[in-house]
Amino acid sequence: MKLTIVENDTNYPILKIVSENNIWELGISQPTIFKGLRVSAGLIGTESYDINYCCGTDVYLAVEVLKQVVEIFYYLPEEITVIDLYEYFPYFEIKPINLNENYIFLENNVKLLRPLKEDEEVITLLKVVKVTALIILEQLDNFLHFEIYENVQKIQKKK
Repeated sequence: MKLTIVENDTNYPILKIVSENNIWELGISQPTIFKGLRVSAGLIGTESYDINYCCGTDVYLAVEVLKQVVEIFYYLPEEITVIDLYEYFPYFEIKPINLNENYIFLENNVKLLRPLKEDEEVITLLKVVKVTALIILEQLDNFLHFEIYENVQKIQKKK
């Protein structure tokens, strides 16, 4: 399916990508209460995530997981059902995602779907997603570190 980066919204305040016919949305969703990052995907309009992978606070893990999710979506038909989608996106009980023994399963699905010779469109899309996500996440990471620093300063002043 064709995918395009679009303007962020409340469900995807960091990075949002939608399918060509506005059926699917995916990206980096709302950070958790612990400032963790999530790579999520779901049907547009349902305001829920059918895929939701915790990446902890690791910016680079979030970008790698997002690239894998984007590439799997790219090779799937846009009309795929949520039930059929679960065949390609395993559920991971342990968080963050990279602590799971079968985390490699996601990467293996990318390899199974990828044709012998990748087309330029997906290569370009993945590069754009990676660069865009890294810029946004590094800004967020700097902001969160500044926010933590400010809170520590306030606590120290109270002492």
